[in-house]
Amino acid sequence: REGQRGHGDVRKEGGGDPALASVCLKHRVHPREPSEDSLVSRLEVVTLPSRLPRDLPVRSCARELQLPVHEWPHTGPAGQFDVGVVASFGRLLSEELILQFPYGVLNVHPSCLPRWRGPAPIVHTVLHGDKVTGVTIMEIRPKRFDVGPIIKQEEVAVPPHCTAQELEGMLAKIGANMVKSSNCLSNFCIG
Repeated sequence: REGQRGHGDVRKEGGGDPALASVCLKHRVHPREPSEDSLVSRLEVVTLPSRLPRDLPVRSCARELQLPVHEWPHTGPAGQFDVGVVASFGRLLSEELILQFPYGVLNVHPSCLPRWRGPAPIVHTVLHGDKVTGVTIMEIRPKRFDVGPIIKQEEVAVPPHCTAQELEGMLAKIGANMVKSSNCLSNFCIG
């Protein structure tokens, strides 16, 4: 919103991988009590439809945090958020949807792009025995997966004998901390 650069509303979309999006949501991406110096003043969540009898982890987490939840393709009120953030969403976003966010849409990707661009980067990291991985925060471009300017990237060593589930939890915490860091959102929004 005008006059609120870096102190605005965020729409979070997630729900592809079982834990990545929900861990990002839980790990302080959303303050329980927004303050004047808080980067995020309002947060809503969009999840994919669940084919499972139980809720998706990100939907359960959002409800636990008492956040409004929308089910894709319904994304809630248009034009009311400054920036979008996706984590393990697994759907291409239309240019029309991306343009609803004045500052664009960020993607929390659990690899050091360009390595393992596309689906299942954590599984590919483990299967190929990579010694190093990381998290990339990038700006989303329409009609292509994992292509756009890199805002921030952090590398991390893959622990020996690490499972995909363990690595996902580790990378999710790193990604959440990267998104909530003032320099990531502020630099992106002021850009």
